[in-house]
Parts: sequence; structure tokens; C-alpha cells
Amino acid sequence: MNTVAIILVVIALAAIPIRYVLSRRSTDGGFVTLPDLPKLVDRLTKTGKDGAFWVVLVPATARSDGSAANLQVSIERGVVGMDWVLLAQRNIEDRANFVSLVKAHGLLATEKSMNDVRYLRAEPPSFDLAALCADVLNTMYRVTDATKMQLVVTGFRWP
Repeated sequence: MNTVAIILVVIALAAIPIRYVLSRRSTDGGFVTLPDLPKLVDRLTKTGKDGAFWVVLVPATARSDGSAANLQVSIERGVVGMDWVLLAQRNIEDRANFVSLVKAHGLLATEKSMNDVRYLRAEPPSFDLAALCADVLNTMYRVTDATKMQLVVTGFRWP
């Protein structure tokens, strides 16, 4: 793994709840685009267990803390959901936008905390989670089908 990839993984780990970092080994998943999200959700759902997750880092969104805006999908209590981890400065700044967008889809973003890391979680029952993730990324950051996002995976195999 080259130095740039290692740095990206370290930055990504700063945006992941500490519980995952302490209990699982994170893996550089390469780069993905919006069309990959349904496959990621499906693979996580079928092969992951509690604590398994994936995170995408949105390019060109980092603030002075150096951490890019990011979106996480994880399994918690056996339920797959979308997490907005409140560690990266950009995620903290964009919290209200995330909550509004989730609400516009008829869902709630519930604030949670684990190991002193706060995050918002939306668990869409019978809703297309991949489509929701894509809408959040497109609406908030203008991510397109061609935008390559760094991927971090833990607790399941990808690809």
C-alpha cells in the first residue's frame, strides 16, 4: 500500500466511530462510485454482522481538520442503517442539511453516541438504502455517477 493510500485510510478512520476501530480491522476498499452503492449495501447486508460497515469519503470536501465529508452504512443490532458520524468538521457543519434531507424522505435521523463519538442514524424500513445514500451524496455534495470516492470497509469482504 502506498503512502497516500495509508494517509487516506488514517483520515477515514478518524471519521469512523471508535467502537469499530477498536473492535475491527479496517480495509482500504479502493474507490467506488454511486452505481456501486447497491452492491455495497447488498454485500454488507448478506455477509456482514453487527459492527460491519463501509464508509465513503467525498472528494474535495475537507475543511481545516483535513477530514473529508463522509457517509457510513453499518449494521447495528442486526439492522442496516445509514450513519452521519459527527467527527469530521464538514459532517458537523452539514448536520442540519443531513437531518433535513433524511426528513424529506420521511425518515428520522436519531442521534446516538458510542465511545464518546456522536452520530446520526437513519434506519429506513423497506426503503432503498442505496438510493437514499446516493441522494444524500448527490444533493449535499453534487456527487455524480462518475465521482470516485475512497472506500473503507470493515467486517465483510469487498468486492
